[in-house]
Amino acid sequence: MSIDVPNKEKVLQLISEIEAIDLRTATVDQIQDLIRVLITGFPTSAIKIFPGQYIHRTRVCEKPVNICQVTYPPPNAAPMGRANEQGKPRFYGSIGRGVPFFELNPQVGDKIALTTWKNTEDMLLNRVAFTKENSVSLESKRELENIYTSSDFLEKLSESQLLVNSFLAKWLVKKISQDETNYYKVTAAMSNILMAGEVFAGLVYPTVKMFGNADNLVLAPTFVDKSLQLVSIEYHCCPDKSGFKNL
Repeated sequence: MSIDVPNKEKVLQLISEIEAIDLRTATVDQIQDLIRVLITGFPTSAIKIFPGQYIHRTRVCEKPVNICQVTYPPPNAAPMGRANEQGKPRFYGSIGRGVPFFELNPQVGDKIALTTWKNTEDMLLNRVAFTKENSVSLESKRELENIYTSSDFLEKLSESQLLVNSFLAKWLVKKISQDETNYYKVTAAMSNILMAGEVFAGLVYPTVKMFGNADNLVLAPTFVDKSLQLVSIEYHCCPDKSGFKNL
């Protein structure tokens, strides 16, 4: 069976249609249908992380007494996020102990649980948004296009595939304010497709809050339940500028 891969004109048409959609009324499913056509035939660039990689995560909460308080939230408490729909939680974490504090943006007086986890099985992650354009837009000190992939990956992409790659990359690290959460419909739709099935444990992408100088992960709950082990919990209070206080 042949695959109907969109040409350059079709790619540009689909991108225009997606970016013009009324996000106030559009559903994630509607956006997802368009993106699925857009990325038909688009090659992925995945990385395998072997067991033992430390992953860090923070939450503002009272002192936790159960693992369910520090892992991904239950469906009824899962707001829409960069890589998930409302009511469909995923596990967000970071490679780098300090990254989650930037992502969380804690306020004075917040009580924060910093958890460290490690994978107990191989973790295959779809690599997204590591492009030269994002190095510039995020003002990153890293050459993002050369991270986690061979140097010739982009050279092998066709003109239409480069357009798709740039579109995905731009949206996955889009700076989204609290008043613009409808934009998450697009990034959640992308993530649903890029994490579909049981092949990938999740996604890896540059952190927006740290200017692309470290990496975030989003993991499927099924992988977390089966292959992610809690290593430690630290409990902190966010005081004034003097630094964090251990509780």
